[in-house]
Amino acid sequence: MSAGLPQHIDVRRFAELERRLEGEISPQDCPRLSQAIKASEGPILVALDFEKQSGGRSVVSGNIHGRVVLDCQRCLEPVSIDLQCDVSLGIVDSETEAELLPDDLDPLIAGDEIDLRELIEDELLLALPIVPVHDQCDPPAALSGEGHDAELPERENPFAVLASLKKDTRPSGDEDEFE
Repeated sequence: MSAGLPQHIDVRRFAELERRLEGEISPQDCPRLSQAIKASEGPILVALDFEKQSGGRSVVSGNIHGRVVLDCQRCLEPVSIDLQCDVSLGIVDSETEAELLPDDLDPLIAGDEIDLRELIEDELLLALPIVPVHDQCDPPAALSGEGHDAELPERENPFAVLASLKKDTRPSGDEDEFE
């Protein structure tokens, strides 16, 4: 971890104290993210607010921002992707409590402490695009068909032989029998 962010925190205690965490983390500190991206462009910036809502529910809100490089799935060249994660989590003890959360909160099932790096990494992985592409790009020549003949020679239908066999095996004058 770097720049003012602890590795483990007691999220409920932070919520009671209404703490704010600001800092940055290196993408190399996130092994799953490092495997999913080609490179990173600088650190990941984190700003998280922990608070207790009026009903007593502990929540985490804020944002996580970073810029990563992935392979464009259209042209296969590197593409820079701006990851902007808006965090809105309700801290719960179990799956049962998670089902009771309002729709605007995602569950954070937490014991006494959480690994802050894993929380940040999970949010970033969810923000990665399924199919990264440039806003405008052309597929490589090998994929677009450039350099190949536009017209393929007409091929003979392999089932034409079966049609001729069908005509040869019908008894003459009995065509109406099967129709």
